[in-house]
Parts: sequence; structure tokens; C-alpha cells
Amino acid sequence: WIAGWFKEGFTSLVPVLRAMLVLFVIEGLMITPLALLQKRMKFRSVSILEMRATFTYAVTAVGCALLGMGVWSLVVGQVVSRGLQAWWLSRMAGFLPRMRWDSTIAAELFRYGRWLWAVSALQAFGRAGDRILLGRIAGGAVLGTYGVAFNLCNAPAKPVSNVINRVAFPAMTRIGDDLARVAASLRSAFALVTLVAL
Repeated sequence: WIAGWFKEGFTSLVPVLRAMLVLFVIEGLMITPLALLQKRMKFRSVSILEMRATFTYAVTAVGCALLGMGVWSLVVGQVVSRGLQAWWLSRMAGFLPRMRWDSTIAAELFRYGRWLWAVSALQAFGRAGDRILLGRIAGGAVLGTYGVAFNLCNAPAKPVSNVINRVAFPAMTRIGDDLARVAASLRSAFALVTLVAL
């Protein structure tokens, strides 16, 4: 359905998209150990693991490309690097997922998280909506050019804002009881992000 949405009807995308679906499972397995490490303020360890994953992706993707695997080089690189990153995060956090369901905890998490989910869904559409429409209206070549231009424009600001966002939440939970300090910290963080991003 996604491949058919684009103007040219990229049927060659179908097997690639199906293979990439495994990333949804892998990303899901990464959420809890990553949150645990961030809560423990282990940002150095998380950064080292991310650098390892980036290096693994580059080596895997380039190696596969040299073997003539074409677009599958990128798929294999993503799956291998993210899979290893999920494994490394779980080991470092000391977390192994278990198939256990607690309806009380689930209800509490849903009450707390439903607005976060709504915001995440809106953000996902905000990040991809323009590309979804452009791919349908103008086709793949225009979408590719737009994608490269968009990524280049956001390249300087994205790493800075990502780092500050990841550090700010766990840091602010430590002063959560002092609302005046939280408000002052948020103002400082927003000012810093804006200044550095600009």
C-alpha cells in the first residue's frame, strides 16, 4: 500500500519495506534499556553504543554494496546495526524483556502516556507528511532531491537538539519537586537549543 501510494507506484519498494518492518520490533526492544540508561545518566555509555552502531552500519552497508547487493546493502546495514545496538543496550542496562502482562501497570501507563502517543503521532506525520504528499504529487526524483535538501538544512541543528532533549528530561526529573527550578531550567534549555540551532 505504501509503495503504491507514490506517483510511479514503486513496486520494487515492496520487498524492501517488508524487510524493514523488522526495525519496528528492534526499535521497540531498544526503548526500555535506553530509557533506563538515560535515567541513570549514563550518557557516555549510550553515546559510545551509538557510535558503535553507526560504525557497524557503515561497515556492513559498504561491505554489502561492494558485494553488489544494491539497495539491500542499506537494509542489511540498518537491521544489523540496530539489532546489535538493541542487544548492546539490553546488556548494558541489565534488562531482558519478558512476556508478562499487568493490567494495572498498563492502565497507569496508558493514562500517563496517551497524550505522549498523540503528540508522537502528530510529530511523525509532521516529519513525514510533506514527503508523503510530495511523493504522491511530484514523484520519486523530486522527492529524492527534496529529501537531500531537507536533511542538509537540518544537519547542523539536529544533533544539538537531540542531545539536549535526551539529557534534559532525566536531569529535570531529579528536580521535579521544585517547579520553579524546573521552569527556570526549561527556559534555559529552550534558549540554549534555539541559540545553538540558529
